[in-house]
Amino acid sequence: MGATTVSPADFSGRKINFANSRALIVNGNASPVKVREQVLYMCRRRCCVCFALHGDMGVKMGHIVHLDRDHRNCNIENLAFLCQICHGSYDGKSNQIVGYTPDEIRLYRDLLFQWLCQELPY
Repeated sequence: MGATTVSPADFSGRKINFANSRALIVNGNASPVKVREQVLYMCRRRCCVCFALHGDMGVKMGHIVHLDRDHRNCNIENLAFLCQICHGSYDGKSNQIVGYTPDEIRLYRDLLFQWLCQELPY
């Protein structure tokens, strides 16, 4: 079964409303486990970079990254799911290769969420 290919060019440009997330809130703080589950649910284990750059909607094994690189900040707006290959390009430290930036990942994540909201029922 092959991966579905899509084009992110058809998006409406609307903002994702993270306030509707289903993360468990305890004393004003989201449970990190529940937030992680919510990120995986929202992206359906699709890598936002693979989607935005290649139209690849295949389910991937990967990592949840903290966009501000602070692992204590588990705010759902600070998290994104990347496949293993894209995670290496995001977290890799090299002075010769330009990796993905947090703002770039954030944009790709929002594009993926917009597409999923249009295509899949929540």
